[in-house]
Amino acid sequence: LLGCRTPPRRNTFVMKDMMMNLLMHVPDFDGRIPIPAILKAPNSGPMWTGKQVFSLAVPSPRINFTKMNQEKSEEDDGDIFKKTMTVNDACVVIEDGELLSGSIDSTAIKTSQCGLVHICWNDLGPA
Repeated sequence: LLGCRTPPRRNTFVMKDMMMNLLMHVPDFDGRIPIPAILKAPNSGPMWTGKQVFSLAVPSPRINFTKMNQEKSEEDDGDIFKKTMTVNDACVVIEDGELLSGSIDSTAIKTSQCGLVHICWNDLGPA
C-alpha cells in the first residue's frame, strides 16, 4: 500500500525495460503487453503511464470505483461525474479494472467502507 501514491501521478512514465520487469510479477499476465501511451519518445522508445501500471495491480476487470481523494478543492465539490477531469487529479475513477483518472491516496485505497481495498475484498473475496 505504500507504493500506491507515486505510479498514478500525471508525471510518472515507465520505460520498456521497467514495464517488462513489472509484467513479470503480474500473476495473470498472458504475454500480451499493454499498448503504450507514448509510442516513440525521444531517446527512450515506448513509455507507459503510471495509471497503466497501477491498472495492472487491480485484481479484476470487474472492479468499478469512483471517489474524490484528499487533493480536492472547493470547486471540485458537487457531482462527482462532472469532476472527473480536475486540474489536481482529485477524482479517482476505475472502470472495468482500469484506472482512468485521479491519483491514489489514503482516502481512495483505505480498507474502511468505500475504499478500493474494501471493494476488492467484497467483490472478489479473500483470495
